[in-house]
Amino acid sequence: MLHKPLLLLILPIILIWPLAAQAAPAKVALFLPHEPTPFWKQVVTAMNKAAKDFDIDLEVLYCGNNHLRYVEKIGQRLNAVNKPDFAIFKPYKKTTKSILTLSEEAQVPIISFNALPFQTDKYSLGEPREKYKYWLAALVPDDEQAGFELGKTLIQAAKRKGLQNQEGKITIVGLGGPIAEMPARSRMKGLLRAVEQDPAAKLLQVLHLDWKRTEVQRVFARLTQRHKNISVFWTDADVFALEVIGSSHSGLKPVSDFVTGGVDWVHEVQAHIRQGSFESSFGGHFLEGAWAMVMIHDYLQGKDFKDLGVNYLTPLGGLDRNNIDDFSALISSGGEVLDFRAFSRVINPSLKAYDFSMDTVLKQLRDSKIDKPKALSAVPLANKSGS
Repeated sequence: MLHKPLLLLILPIILIWPLAAQAAPAKVALFLPHEPTPFWKQVVTAMNKAAKDFDIDLEVLYCGNNHLRYVEKIGQRLNAVNKPDFAIFKPYKKTTKSILTLSEEAQVPIISFNALPFQTDKYSLGEPREKYKYWLAALVPDDEQAGFELGKTLIQAAKRKGLQNQEGKITIVGLGGPIAEMPARSRMKGLLRAVEQDPAAKLLQVLHLDWKRTEVQRVFARLTQRHKNISVFWTDADVFALEVIGSSHSGLKPVSDFVTGGVDWVHEVQAHIRQGSFESSFGGHFLEGAWAMVMIHDYLQGKDFKDLGVNYLTPLGGLDRNNIDDFSALISSGGEVLDFRAFSRVINPSLKAYDFSMDTVLKQLRDSKIDKPKALSAVPLANKSGS
C-alpha cells in the first residue's frame, strides 16, 4: 500500500499526464510572394478563422513580390528544426518547381492555391502526387470564367446606359495585372472571349500593370487623352477599378461616362456598388486558402482527399447592387462569420465530397441568421481531375 505522502506526490502527475499526452496543434505555414494588399489580408483573415476552428497554428510569411526571396524564405522555413507539418503556397512566376523540390527534400506536405504554374512547366511538374508526392493538391480560382463574366456584365451595363460611340460600339480598355502571373493572363483571356462574342464590343487597348493602385494613377490620364470615348474600364482587380473611379474625380473623365468593375470582393467596393459607380466585382476566392485548411485538417486526421482528385477549380460569384446585402457580413468580416467545421468530411461523415460553392456558403449564413441572403447563381466547386 502506498504511503499517503507518496500518493500525494503521484496524484498530480496522474492528473497532468492526459493533458501532456494531447498532441500539440498542427503547424501550417502559408507562403505568399506578395505584400499584404487588401485582397491578401482577406485571404489571411479567413485562413486564421479556419485555423481557429480546427485548432491549427497558422504562420504567414509575405515575400514582397520578390521571387528570389520567396524561394529563399520557403527553403529556410521548411528546413528549420521546428519545420511546419504542412505548407500552402501560391505559384509565382517560375518558382513552382523549386518550391516543390524543397517540399520533397524536407518531406513537408504542400498544397498550391490561387494560381496555376506556368503552362511551360506543366510537363516537368506533372500533376499533384505524380512526380512530387508531397504536392498533395492544387486549388485554383476559375479566373478565365471570372474575366469573361465580368466582361459580359460591363458590356451589357454600358449598353443599358447608352455609352456607345458614334459607330454604335461599346469601347473597352482592359487593365490587367502582371503578365508574368497566371491569374492576370487567365482573366484577360476571359475578357478577350467576351469581346469576341459580342459584335458591339470593341477593345481599344490592354495594359498589364503591377497590382498597385498607383499604377492606374500613372496611366489613367494618358489613356483618357489617347482614347476620347471609353465606355468600359475592365479591370482584373478591384483596386484598379477603385482607382479608375478615384482618378475620374480629378475631372479627366466623369464617372457617368463609363462603367467599371473588377475582381476580388475587397471590402471597399461595397459602398461604391451601392452608389452605382462600381458595376460589379467577381470574387469569393479569398476563401480558397480557408478551403485548403479544411482539407489539411481532414488529411491530418487521417481522411485523405485523394478519392476526390487532386485538382480543384474554385468558382467566383458576381457581386452587384442586387445581391450586395447578401454578402455584406461575409465580405466585411473577411470570412470570420463562417464556421469552417461545417465543411469538414471528418467532422461531418455524411459529406461524401467537399462543397465550397457560394450557394453553400450563403446557406450557412442564412441558417446562422447572420443575413437574409437571396439566391445566388454560382457554379459548384468543380473537380477537374480526370476531365
